[in-house]
Amino acid sequence: MKTHSLYEICKQPCGKVEKLFIGTTFLTLTVLAFKFFGFRDISAIGFGHLTVISAIFLILAYLAYFDFKKMEVHNSLSFVLLTSLLLLNVGIYILSGSEGYVQISETWKYIPYENFIAAIILGTLFLLTVLISKEKALGLGDVRIAIISGLLVSYGNLILWAYITVFSALIYGLLITKGKRMKGLKIPFVPFMVLGIFVVILLGV
Repeated sequence: MKTHSLYEICKQPCGKVEKLFIGTTFLTLTVLAFKFFGFRDISAIGFGHLTVISAIFLILAYLAYFDFKKMEVHNSLSFVLLTSLLLLNVGIYILSGSEGYVQISETWKYIPYENFIAAIILGTLFLLTVLISKEKALGLGDVRIAIISGLLVSYGNLILWAYITVFSALIYGLLITKGKRMKGLKIPFVPFMVLGIFVVILLGV
């Protein structure tokens, strides 16, 4: 796959609907930044948490934008993020045990056990979709993003994440087609999975 620089991706023109969605995504990301950083005292450990979270959010935002512009998942970046999250969850699990977790914010507990369950469920469902559709509906890159989503939103938030992801993609498709038939329309799915992650974490459920 040909690599594309951040500059090459960002300089490409955007359609009105694409601008609307990108604006919504980054607005959500901005609100998340205020939620986590805020105006409060942050300990050294808390600062470390926020640094990791910020890096994850920025990578997710870029993956979403890349899929919008190129209609493909950035292979190396998504693989690095997936591997990092797996190692993070394994590390927390080993250090804290099956009942252990990390309190990221007042409303967000990062629980490896639930994250693994969510990742297995989403990874299996997306992989089956890829195999059944022969990569016409989704690609293997989407499977990686689905696993990443599971590792971030956890088992208890899967339904909410699925609703946000599916309905935002449906709304985007309707706006693109202006209410006409959507059959054969290619929709980048990563941005909607990422939006689902952001909203779930923002709601702090």
